[in-house]
Amino acid sequence: MQLNGDLLFYWISRKYPASKHIFGAHLARPCQVSRPMFWGTPDAMRGHFVVLGPDIKRQIVHQQRDAVFLCIGDYGEKLEAGKNEYIVVPSSVSTEQVFNYVLEIFDMFEKWEEQLSQSVNTFLSYNAIIRSCDQLVQDPLGLTDSQFRYVSYSKRLAHETGFEEKYGTTVLPLDTINILTSLPNYKQMDEIPDVYNYVGVENMLHKNIFYNGRYIGKLSILNKTDPAQNAYYSQILLILSEYIERLYAKLGTFWHRKSSDTKIKMMLCNLICGTATDTKFLYEKAGRLGHKSGDQYRLVQLKSHFSANHDKLNSVLATHIEDMWPGCLGLVLDEQFYILVNLSEFLRRTDTPFKEKLALFLRESLLVAGLSRSFTDLSRLQTASKQTLVALEMGEQADPSYWYFNFDDYAFQYLLHKGCQGFRPEQVIAAEILQLLEYDRQNDTDLNHTLKTYFQHSYNAVATAKELFIARSTLLNRLDRIEKLTGLDLKSYEKRVYLELSYMLMEEFLVKKPS
Repeated sequence: MQLNGDLLFYWISRKYPASKHIFGAHLARPCQVSRPMFWGTPDAMRGHFVVLGPDIKRQIVHQQRDAVFLCIGDYGEKLEAGKNEYIVVPSSVSTEQVFNYVLEIFDMFEKWEEQLSQSVNTFLSYNAIIRSCDQLVQDPLGLTDSQFRYVSYSKRLAHETGFEEKYGTTVLPLDTINILTSLPNYKQMDEIPDVYNYVGVENMLHKNIFYNGRYIGKLSILNKTDPAQNAYYSQILLILSEYIERLYAKLGTFWHRKSSDTKIKMMLCNLICGTATDTKFLYEKAGRLGHKSGDQYRLVQLKSHFSANHDKLNSVLATHIEDMWPGCLGLVLDEQFYILVNLSEFLRRTDTPFKEKLALFLRESLLVAGLSRSFTDLSRLQTASKQTLVALEMGEQADPSYWYFNFDDYAFQYLLHKGCQGFRPEQVIAAEILQLLEYDRQNDTDLNHTLKTYFQHSYNAVATAKELFIARSTLLNRLDRIEKLTGLDLKSYEKRVYLELSYMLMEEFLVKKPS
């Protein structure tokens, strides 16, 4: 296995703390080197780690290329001026002792290379790849997919360093995900090919994993205060990423998913889009997931105000909610995310009402939700999706402090808005009201207010007269005058509904009296 100076220096400096790692100012590029050797001919030394005793002159070393030199003792002039990479250890160390230790380092990494190859070619295991690093790093490594789910992590090191609680979950906490995905440059970081340091929730080193040029996940380890250790960890991440990408190319996935789960979700998404679906086949698939005939469903659309990366967050939510709540399926459709909740199944397996669970989840995750009416026929999913959208749009306007909005709470307001669609409110409200407004303006009367108050008190003459501070007989005279003036028949149910809707539209859109 070929190693570079960062990998070698980390282990040499642990045994010989006074060691230094020096890059010549004119070094073209770091060199990958094979097993160590003593000073020899230029051709023999090329591509090797060369251990030099104190008797080798610095000027002679400067003439060599394509090797990493371990220098023992004082070399006089500064090595920084050269074109090579050097590791310098104290003069008190014997050349043979250092050489044997470097051989042990190469043996350790060659054994690691063999373990990595077995992990990919024999075990086909991401866990085996991560576990192979236990003797090489002091901090736990984590491998997450593009939806922030933990594929694998260093279990022993996580336990020893107190990270077990963090890595023991199946997915990053949603508050952490919200913080990360809300950052404006987070999506661009998924495109970085090299190891990078990012301080989001924690100070970490990351290496993105790619498949066919597409980001699929990342490796992460703690960023340390020691530059040499960080350089070493970066090289470990680079090597690991190669093997993880090889294994992904073999398996095509981090997970072994049931094809039936994907199939039913595709069918449900098709129903939301209004595409024809074999509902008999759909119910058969749903039955295998524990759904029963007559079960009550509710569709929930979730929305975040704090993330610019909807596609990533939606995929995360789908996995997280399915793991957290029974009877739920996460459906990702373009930039919209739905939860299809089997309320009957949910109640069969939990004691807590769904809305109570939902409210707590929304508060913790900084999300809002629109809820459809409950239904039993899955073929009505398209209607349910429209109801969730109406609930979200109207609920956020009317009650911005709420966490979720029921469609039924805003259905009437929706009808009012639809009633004015394409018109100004004064163009569709009852003409009799406009007539009364104009009459009041010209004659300084209050007939329109009288009629409106009468409706507000459910046609109760006593309550209306009390509200207007007039006698009941005066109120009846006014109502009779209104009927004669406008031709209204207040006994007509249809006319009364029209008039009440007109007053609601006037309040909704703040229609002023004509001047």
